[in-house]
Amino acid sequence: MATAKHAGRAAAAQAGGTLLTVFEVEERRYAVPVAATVEAVWMAALVPVPHAASWHAGMLDLRGDVLPVVDLRARLGLGERRVELDSRILVVRRRCAAGLIVDSITGVLEAPVGADEAQRHGAERYVERVLRSSDGLIVVLDLDAVLSGLDVIDGERAA
Repeated sequence: MATAKHAGRAAAAQAGGTLLTVFEVEERRYAVPVAATVEAVWMAALVPVPHAASWHAGMLDLRGDVLPVVDLRARLGLGERRVELDSRILVVRRRCAAGLIVDSITGVLEAPVGADEAQRHGAERYVERVLRSSDGLIVVLDLDAVLSGLDVIDGERAA
């Protein structure tokens, strides 16, 4: 199965497209590059971090690795809602791994070159681009911006 996954990534790269992991938060569709996606796990108990930003949901012990977790709803200014056990944590990696709390993960999409509906504007701090799909718009997040300011163990920064 891993071979098919890598073959799909290679085909997308040759076609000039970008593979994106698509997920939902508050019934809106968002995406991050598959290349930055590590895995998706079910919601688990998070350890709160004292004096952390309101969008820093806590730390997750994932098979011995301790990851900071971002409440994406709060980070994007979509309001507060209690996190449910059926929520997912999308583990992503930039300079270090971190988790994003999302409502659901809907799949993988290949975004062809030139599929941008709109480019990033100054006001949309966390938006890299917006894509139009057959099901509506998908906001591709700028992971560096989303993870900026997130303190990580050992004094490193997530972005």
